[in-house]
Amino acid sequence: MRRHARAGEQYVTPAYLEVLRQRLAPDTLIRLCATLYTSTRKGYRPVLPAPSTLFPGLVSSLDAPLRHAQRDQDVGLCSHLAAVKPAEQSEFLALYLVDPADAQLWVRLPRWQRPIRKGDKTDRAIWKFFIMQRLNMEAHAHGHVITLKAQGYQLQQMGGVLYGLADANRLAAVLSSYGAMLHAGEAVGDTHRPPWADIP
Repeated sequence: MRRHARAGEQYVTPAYLEVLRQRLAPDTLIRLCATLYTSTRKGYRPVLPAPSTLFPGLVSSLDAPLRHAQRDQDVGLCSHLAAVKPAEQSEFLALYLVDPADAQLWVRLPRWQRPIRKGDKTDRAIWKFFIMQRLNMEAHAHGHVITLKAQGYQLQQMGGVLYGLADANRLAAVLSSYGAMLHAGEAVGDTHRPPWADIP
């Protein structure tokens, strides 16, 4: 049995094997490695433990997508996923499989900034609209009176942004999420720097 276990170890990555050693009882690990050895000799892909059983915090609904993408041995990805809020893990994985850097940016941002993280033309227009709205909100919060003439000028600017806006749903997502976070007393992050500022 132990001979088969040692032979089976060649079918998993060293980092993944270390996770198996940490999470599985010795006898369970030996049986698994023997199964790996036998299944690969017979020409079929061995069934590995569900990722959610090896990475605490990883939701079980992602076991199948990770296996389908053949990323269930990806210790780095599974560890990242396990550290993400459970409700956000599925979207993080979908983004990561396309562009890991974009997924990492997405998860670092407050949720109101996520729809405009790439800095395209629409994102920049939405940011401009948001800044005008934020300035109004802050002025009101500090008791400053904005004249009707000044408000009229601001409405002209806002209208100009909306005329050329290609994706009104993205603007709605930003404003709705920002409002919800303010209402819930959540930290909204940096409201002065655009979310794409650090993208090369």
